[in-house]
Amino acid sequence: MKDLTKLMALLLCLSATLLACSSDGGGSDDGGSSEKSSDPDDENKGAVEAARAAWPSYTDGDYDDTIDLSAYNVVTIVPFVNLTDNSQDEDAGEEFAEVVEEELADRYSDQFTTIRVSKDPLGQADEVVLRGQVYDYSKSGYSYWTGRSKAKFKAEMSLTNGQTGEVLKSSRIKEDSHSDSRDEMLEEAAEDVAKMIGKSK
Repeated sequence: MKDLTKLMALLLCLSATLLACSSDGGGSDDGGSSEKSSDPDDENKGAVEAARAAWPSYTDGDYDDTIDLSAYNVVTIVPFVNLTDNSQDEDAGEEFAEVVEEELADRYSDQFTTIRVSKDPLGQADEVVLRGQVYDYSKSGYSYWTGRSKAKFKAEMSLTNGQTGEVLKSSRIKEDSHSDSRDEMLEEAAEDVAKMIGKSK
Protein backbone atom coordinates (compact mmCIF):
# COMPACT_ATOMS: atom_id res chain seq x y z
CA MET A 1 0.00 0.00 0.00
CA LYS A 2 2.88 2.34 0.87
CA ASP A 3 4.55 1.58 -2.46
CA LEU A 4 1.31 2.46 -4.30
CA THR A 5 1.05 5.76 -2.40
CA LYS A 6 4.65 6.63 -3.26
CA LEU A 7 4.02 5.82 -6.95
CA MET A 8 0.93 8.03 -7.04
CA ALA A 9 2.84 10.90 -5.42
CA LEU A 10 5.68 10.51 -7.95
CA LEU A 11 3.26 10.57 -10.86
CA LEU A 12 1.56 13.71 -9.53
CA CYS A 13 4.91 15.48 -9.19
CA LEU A 14 5.93 14.45 -12.71
CA SER A 15 2.60 15.70 -14.13
CA ALA A 16 2.98 19.04 -12.36
CA THR A 17 6.53 19.45 -13.70
CA LEU A 18 5.47 18.69 -17.29
CA LEU A 19 2.53 21.11 -17.03
CA ALA A 20 4.82 23.89 -15.78
CA CYS A 21 7.27 23.34 -18.62
CA SER A 22 4.58 23.40 -21.29
CA SER A 23 2.91 26.53 -19.90
CA ASP A 24 6.10 28.66 -19.87
CA GLY A 25 7.23 27.51 -23.33
CA GLY A 26 10.33 25.77 -21.93
CA GLY A 27 10.36 23.24 -24.75
CA SER A 28 10.13 25.77 -27.59
CA ASP A 29 13.02 26.51 -29.98
CA ASP A 30 12.50 30.28 -29.76
CA GLY A 31 13.60 30.57 -26.14
CA GLY A 32 10.11 30.41 -24.67
CA SER A 33 8.77 33.41 -26.59
CA SER A 34 4.99 33.64 -26.34
CA GLU A 35 4.69 36.10 -29.26
CA LYS A 36 2.06 34.94 -31.73
CA SER A 37 2.53 34.97 -35.49
CA SER A 38 0.18 37.09 -37.54
CA ASP A 39 -3.14 35.55 -38.56
CA PRO A 40 -3.14 34.46 -42.26
CA ASP A 41 -6.84 35.34 -42.49
CA ASP A 42 -6.08 38.91 -41.40
CA GLU A 43 -3.26 39.16 -43.96
CA ASN A 44 -5.55 37.91 -46.72
CA LYS A 45 -8.28 40.40 -45.78
CA GLY A 46 -5.71 43.18 -45.86
CA ALA A 47 -4.54 42.14 -49.33
CA VAL A 48 -8.13 42.05 -50.60
CA GLU A 49 -8.89 45.50 -49.21
CA ALA A 50 -5.68 46.93 -50.71
CA ALA A 51 -6.49 45.48 -54.12
CA ARG A 52 -10.03 46.81 -53.98
CA ALA A 53 -8.86 50.25 -52.89
CA ALA A 54 -6.67 50.46 -55.99
CA TRP A 55 -9.58 49.66 -58.33
CA PRO A 56 -10.82 52.43 -60.69
CA SER A 57 -13.73 54.50 -59.42
CA TYR A 58 -17.06 53.00 -60.36
CA THR A 59 -18.85 54.59 -63.27
CA ASP A 60 -22.58 55.22 -63.11
CA GLY A 61 -24.91 52.25 -63.48
CA ASP A 62 -24.83 48.53 -62.77
CA TYR A 63 -22.53 46.03 -64.43
CA ASP A 64 -25.26 44.93 -66.83
CA ASP A 65 -26.07 48.48 -68.03
CA THR A 66 -25.00 49.00 -71.65
CA ILE A 67 -22.50 51.58 -72.87
CA ASP A 68 -21.42 52.68 -76.38
CA LEU A 69 -19.00 50.12 -77.82
CA SER A 70 -19.87 50.79 -81.46
CA ALA A 71 -16.25 51.69 -82.30
CA TYR A 72 -14.84 48.39 -80.97
CA ASN A 73 -14.35 45.23 -83.03
CA VAL A 74 -12.11 43.17 -80.74
CA VAL A 75 -12.90 41.88 -77.24
CA THR A 76 -10.07 40.65 -75.02
CA ILE A 77 -11.09 39.05 -71.74
CA VAL A 78 -8.27 38.93 -69.21
CA PRO A 79 -8.78 36.13 -66.63
CA PHE A 80 -9.97 37.77 -63.43
CA VAL A 81 -7.59 37.91 -60.48
CA ASN A 82 -8.78 35.66 -57.67
CA LEU A 83 -8.72 37.32 -54.25
CA THR A 84 -10.72 34.64 -52.42
CA ASP A 85 -8.98 32.73 -49.60
CA ASN A 86 -10.40 29.29 -50.39
CA SER A 87 -7.94 27.11 -52.32
CA GLN A 88 -10.84 25.33 -54.01
CA ASP A 89 -11.73 28.64 -55.66
CA GLU A 90 -8.33 29.32 -57.21
CA ASP A 91 -9.71 28.98 -60.75
CA ALA A 92 -12.79 31.15 -60.23
CA GLY A 93 -11.32 34.10 -62.16
CA GLU A 94 -10.34 31.93 -65.12
CA GLU A 95 -13.71 30.17 -65.15
CA PHE A 96 -15.50 33.52 -65.17
CA ALA A 97 -13.46 34.74 -68.16
CA GLU A 98 -14.13 31.52 -70.06
CA VAL A 99 -17.90 31.69 -69.51
CA VAL A 100 -17.97 35.33 -70.70
CA GLU A 101 -16.02 34.35 -73.84
CA GLU A 102 -18.28 31.36 -74.55
CA GLU A 103 -21.44 33.45 -74.16
CA LEU A 104 -20.08 36.21 -76.41
CA ALA A 105 -18.97 33.70 -79.06
CA ASP A 106 -22.35 31.93 -79.02
CA ARG A 107 -24.51 35.05 -79.18
CA TYR A 108 -22.51 37.94 -80.59
CA SER A 109 -19.73 36.52 -82.79
CA ASP A 110 -21.17 38.35 -85.81
CA GLN A 111 -20.72 41.72 -84.07
CA PHE A 112 -17.00 41.40 -83.30
CA THR A 113 -14.11 40.30 -85.53
CA THR A 114 -12.26 38.75 -82.58
CA ILE A 115 -13.36 37.47 -79.15
CA ARG A 116 -10.49 36.09 -77.11
CA VAL A 117 -9.34 35.17 -73.59
CA SER A 118 -5.76 36.25 -72.95
CA LYS A 119 -3.55 37.77 -70.27
CA ASP A 120 -2.07 40.03 -72.97
CA PRO A 121 -4.29 42.60 -74.71
CA LEU A 122 -3.40 43.38 -78.33
CA GLY A 123 -3.07 47.10 -77.70
CA GLN A 124 -5.39 48.11 -80.53
CA ALA A 125 -7.55 51.22 -80.64
CA ASP A 126 -10.61 49.14 -81.61
CA GLU A 127 -10.07 46.65 -78.78
CA VAL A 128 -12.12 46.64 -75.59
CA VAL A 129 -10.47 44.86 -72.67
CA LEU A 130 -12.46 43.25 -69.86
CA ARG A 131 -10.56 42.60 -66.64
CA GLY A 132 -11.43 42.31 -62.99
CA GLN A 133 -11.02 40.59 -59.64
CA VAL A 134 -13.14 38.09 -57.71
CA TYR A 135 -13.33 38.86 -53.99
CA ASP A 136 -16.16 36.61 -52.77
CA TYR A 137 -17.15 33.19 -54.05
CA SER A 138 -18.95 31.38 -51.26
CA LYS A 139 -21.47 28.56 -51.16
CA SER A 140 -24.76 28.60 -49.31
CA GLY A 141 -24.94 27.08 -45.85
CA TYR A 142 -27.08 26.75 -42.78
CA SER A 143 -26.57 27.92 -39.21
CA TYR A 144 -28.86 27.20 -36.29
CA TRP A 145 -28.46 30.81 -35.14
CA THR A 146 -28.65 32.74 -38.43
CA GLY A 147 -30.55 30.40 -40.73
CA ARG A 148 -29.59 29.67 -44.32
CA SER A 149 -26.92 31.85 -45.92
CA LYS A 150 -26.84 32.70 -49.62
CA ALA A 151 -24.47 31.44 -52.29
CA LYS A 152 -22.44 34.43 -53.49
CA PHE A 153 -20.32 35.58 -56.39
CA LYS A 154 -18.84 39.06 -56.00
CA ALA A 155 -16.28 40.72 -58.22
CA GLU A 156 -15.20 44.00 -59.74
CA MET A 157 -14.87 44.57 -63.47
CA SER A 158 -13.67 47.23 -65.86
CA LEU A 159 -13.84 47.75 -69.60
CA THR A 160 -10.93 49.72 -71.03
CA ASN A 161 -9.65 50.86 -74.41
CA GLY A 162 -6.97 48.40 -75.53
CA GLN A 163 -4.64 51.11 -76.79
CA THR A 164 -5.05 54.00 -74.36
CA GLY A 165 -6.19 52.19 -71.21
CA GLU A 166 -9.09 54.63 -70.85
CA VAL A 167 -11.70 53.26 -68.46
CA LEU A 168 -14.99 52.95 -70.34
CA LYS A 169 -16.88 51.24 -67.54
CA SER A 170 -16.06 50.13 -64.01
CA SER A 171 -18.56 48.46 -61.73
CA ARG A 172 -19.16 45.97 -58.97
CA ILE A 173 -20.56 42.54 -59.84
CA LYS A 174 -22.85 41.01 -57.23
CA GLU A 175 -24.92 37.84 -57.47
CA ASP A 176 -26.43 35.96 -54.54
CA SER A 177 -29.22 33.48 -54.00
CA HIS A 178 -30.60 31.08 -51.40
CA SER A 179 -31.58 28.56 -54.06
CA ASP A 180 -28.76 28.69 -56.63
CA SER A 181 -25.29 27.24 -56.16
CA ARG A 182 -22.21 29.45 -56.29
CA ASP A 183 -21.33 27.96 -59.71
CA GLU A 184 -24.71 29.15 -60.96
CA MET A 185 -23.97 32.59 -59.49
CA LEU A 186 -20.71 32.76 -61.44
CA GLU A 187 -22.39 31.66 -64.65
CA GLU A 188 -25.27 34.12 -64.28
CA ALA A 189 -22.87 37.02 -63.68
CA ALA A 190 -20.71 36.02 -66.66
CA GLU A 191 -23.74 35.74 -68.92
CA ASP A 192 -24.96 39.19 -67.83
CA VAL A 193 -21.55 40.75 -68.54
CA ALA A 194 -21.43 39.09 -71.98
CA LYS A 195 -24.92 40.35 -72.81
CA MET A 196 -23.96 43.86 -71.73
CA ILE A 197 -20.91 43.83 -74.02
CA GLY A 198 -22.84 42.33 -76.93
CA LYS A 199 -25.77 44.72 -76.64
CA SER A 200 -23.39 47.69 -76.26
CA LYS A 201 -22.00 46.99 -79.73
